[in-house]
Amino acid sequence: MRVCLGWSGSRHYFDYNAEAVGRTCQVYRYDARFHGDSDKPEWGHRVARLAADLHDFLQTLDLQEVTVVGTSMGASTIWSYIELFGEDRIARAVFVDQAPLQNLAEDWNLGSTGCYDAVSLARLQTTLKYDFRGVALGNNDACLSQHIPQKATEHLISETLKADASALGKLMADHTQDVLQRATQTCL
Repeated sequence: MRVCLGWSGSRHYFDYNAEAVGRTCQVYRYDARFHGDSDKPEWGHRVARLAADLHDFLQTLDLQEVTVVGTSMGASTIWSYIELFGEDRIARAVFVDQAPLQNLAEDWNLGSTGCYDAVSLARLQTTLKYDFRGVALGNNDACLSQHIPQKATEHLISETLKADASALGKLMADHTQDVLQRATQTCL
C-alpha cells in the first residue's frame, strides 16, 4: 500500500491510520515536495511533478502491484501518474475527498466549495501569502468530518505549516485544472 497525501499535508497526517493498516500490509509514506520535511525547491510546482516523484519512489523501491491511496490533491497526483506512466506498478487506487474536477463549471457543480474558480484561487493565493496559519486552521476545519482531540489538531496544523505557502498556491493553480483521464485498474 502507498499513501499519497493531499494538498498541504505531511506523512504524519496518517500516523494513526498507518499504524492500524500496517498490521495487514506494508505502508509507505513520504512528504511530497514542498510539504512536511521535504525539500522546497524553486521549481516543480505542478501535480505532474508530484506524479513523477511518486513514479521515482515506486521505481527506486521496486514496488509492484501497489494500492495507492490519494486524499485531496493526492488523488490528482495518482490521476496524473496514470496519465504519464499508465498503471505501471499500480494494482488498485483509492481516491478520498476529491472530485474529478476541482473547479465549478456550467455543467459541473460538484467541485470544491473552497477553491473553485479564478477568483477563489486568487483569494487563496493572497491569503497563503499573508495568513498561512489562517489557511492551515481553515483547511483543517474544512477537511475533518469529525472532532479530534486538540493535541491532534495542533499536530496537523504544525505539519501543514511546514509546507511552502507560495508553492502551495502554485500547486493549487495546477490542481484546479486536473480531470481524471483514464484508469482501468480497480478504483474506489
